[in-house]
Amino acid sequence: MPAYWREDALSTGDFEQDFRRCVNWCAKHGKVPTYHRQAFGMSVEPYGLDLSSSELDAEAIEQALIQHAMALVSPAIRHWQWLYSKLKDEDSRTLLLTVLAYRALGWRYVQMPLDSDAFWQCMSKLSDSEKSNTPLAKDLQECAPYPMSLFDLEGTSGKVQLYSNAFGIFNEFIYSQYTLRSRSGVVRPNPGDVVLDCGACYGGTSLQFADAVGPRGTVVAYEFLPENIKIFDENIRINPDLGARVKLMKRPVWTDSGVHMSIEGSGPATQVHIAKGDSVSREAGRSFESISIDDTVRELGLPRVDFIKMDIEGAEMMALRGAKRSIVKYRPNLAICVYHKLIDFYEIPQFIDSLGLGYEFSLQHSTVHGDETVIFATPKEGRSPEANMWPRPGLRWIRYKLKKRGKASW
Repeated sequence: MPAYWREDALSTGDFEQDFRRCVNWCAKHGKVPTYHRQAFGMSVEPYGLDLSSSELDAEAIEQALIQHAMALVSPAIRHWQWLYSKLKDEDSRTLLLTVLAYRALGWRYVQMPLDSDAFWQCMSKLSDSEKSNTPLAKDLQECAPYPMSLFDLEGTSGKVQLYSNAFGIFNEFIYSQYTLRSRSGVVRPNPGDVVLDCGACYGGTSLQFADAVGPRGTVVAYEFLPENIKIFDENIRINPDLGARVKLMKRPVWTDSGVHMSIEGSGPATQVHIAKGDSVSREAGRSFESISIDDTVRELGLPRVDFIKMDIEGAEMMALRGAKRSIVKYRPNLAICVYHKLIDFYEIPQFIDSLGLGYEFSLQHSTVHGDETVIFATPKEGRSPEANMWPRPGLRWIRYKLKKRGKASW
C-alpha cells in the first residue's frame, strides 16, 4: 500500500494540505507498470497527465504533475474541503485523496487500493470460468458490448444464475460495489427491504438485491434501453424465485415524470438527455418518457423505501431531486455513483445534506481504475451493527462462491 496510507500519515483535516502530500508521494514514487483498463478491453480514460516521453528531468516532471493535480481541485477547493470534513472516517478521506490523485495524474502514478494479488487471483478464476461456461445465445449476445456467459452462483438464499462476464460477477456479487464495508459497520439491503435499483442494465445487481431482501422484500429496477432489457429479462427468467421479487420500470428515472428523453451511447454507458421537439432520437423511436422516484413510490403503492442505488451515467443528481419526498419521508440508505462527473463528488452529498436529515457520508471505490466510485449516505440511527462481518482487507469475507459443476472453486 502507498506510504501515505500508513498510520503516521493520517489526515490533518485540511484537504488542500493532505491532497498535496498525496500527489507529492505519487509523483515521486508512483510506478504502476500496467494500464488495467486496457487489460479489460475498456476505453482510455479522459484524464491524467502523460509525461512518459517528456525530455524533462525527474524533478521537473514531479513538479509538473503536482501543479497539474492542484489545478484540478483549486477552482472548487471550498467544496472539496466541505466534502473532506463531512466524510465520516479516515478510510473515506484517504480514498478521496487517492481517487482524485488518480484522476489528476493518471494510472502511471497511482495504484488503486483494489489492485492486489487477491483481486487478480479472483479475476483469474472468474475469467477461466467465463471461458468454459455456456455462452449467451447469439441473438442476445448481439445486444451486449462484450461476451457474456452463464455463471452458477451460490447466494444467501440458494442458487443464482447469471449471464455476465468475469468482472460483472466480481463487481455485482463477490465485491458488490453497493455494499459499504467500513470499520464501523456494513450498509447493504437487508431481508424485507424495499430497494430501488436505478440503472439496472442486465439485471445482475437487481438479482443480487433480490437475493439479499428475501421473499418478503421488493426490488424496483429501472432500465429503459430495449437491448439491455432483453438480457435483463433472460436473467430474470432463469431465476424465477428471485425474479418474482423484481418489478421492472421501463422508463429513465429523472427529476420529473413525463419528460421526453433522448439517449446517447449504448449498453451500460447509455446516457439520457431531455429530447428536443425535433429530436432525431424521437423520430427513430429512441425517445423515452421519464419517471421520478417519488411518482414510482406512489404509482406502485410501495410501503416505504429502504435502499436506493444509482448508477445512471451522470443523471444521478436529477434523479435524486425527483426522490426528495421519499428520502425525507423514509430516510433510506443511499448508494450513489459519483464518478461520472467530478462535481458530483461534492454536489450530490451537498444536496443530500441540504435536506437536513442528519445523513453521514462514506466513500468506496470498486475497481483498479477510475470507474465505480460510490458515495454512501446513511442516517445516523440506521447504521448496521455488523462491523466484524466484512473485514476490510483482502477477499476472505466473500459471501458468494462461484460454483463449477456443483462444487465451489474456492
